[in-house]
Amino acid sequence: MPDQPISLHATRNFGKTGFREVVLTVFTDQQPVVSYRILHIWNVAESSACSSAFFLTEPSALHGTSLKLVEYPSSESLKIWLKLPSNENPITVDPSESHRSILGTDFSYTDLRFWLPTDKFDYVEFTPEGVHCGFKLRGDVTIREARVVLDPSRWLPTKVEWLDAAGVPERIYSATDIVSVDGVWTPRTITVSRPKDQFQSVMTLRRALHGIPIEPALFRTDYLTQLSESVFEEWMRQAHVFLDD
Repeated sequence: MPDQPISLHATRNFGKTGFREVVLTVFTDQQPVVSYRILHIWNVAESSACSSAFFLTEPSALHGTSLKLVEYPSSESLKIWLKLPSNENPITVDPSESHRSILGTDFSYTDLRFWLPTDKFDYVEFTPEGVHCGFKLRGDVTIREARVVLDPSRWLPTKVEWLDAAGVPERIYSATDIVSVDGVWTPRTITVSRPKDQFQSVMTLRRALHGIPIEPALFRTDYLTQLSESVFEEWMRQAHVFLDD
């Protein structure tokens, strides 16, 4: 039984290709401190590897920051490259940093993944709230275990508690207001909180589009130095727009 939910999660449809515009706002003591506007494209290759490219347009001090992630289904492996405006070339981020905060937000690189970083669940329990499951991590010294709630029909995580060695949540991921966009179930809001520090960051979906032609060259690591807002203009015009309720 634990094999079935992990397989349904790993094979769910999140779009072979896609584009999103999101706004990520950091809160301290429930007050907004800074917001990031992020443009995101991804492509799932025939090898099943998923490559994502992120481009920051705001705040102005970080305009031009770009990020590339390569992840694999049912695998803890994550490849990370980061291009800062102050650097001429992208830098490789060690996979051991995958649970570290990104650019002053509460999100980690792992929170940007589509797939959970595991090939099996240690337990599975079906409840009215969702499918509760958990797994241990091998490659991180800070985060040792994850408790997960999967949506029982869409198989995406609606909650992930990343636990430290003492079993205390270091970070809590929550996905809400799930809508269908081009037939793909997509959270309109993703929140990552750090209970120990009483911090949280909220990512809000502004635009989304799936099943679009994307030139593979855009996912080359060296192309991070050439990414600009103009690359995303056509998808911005075509995308479904989500306004604040």
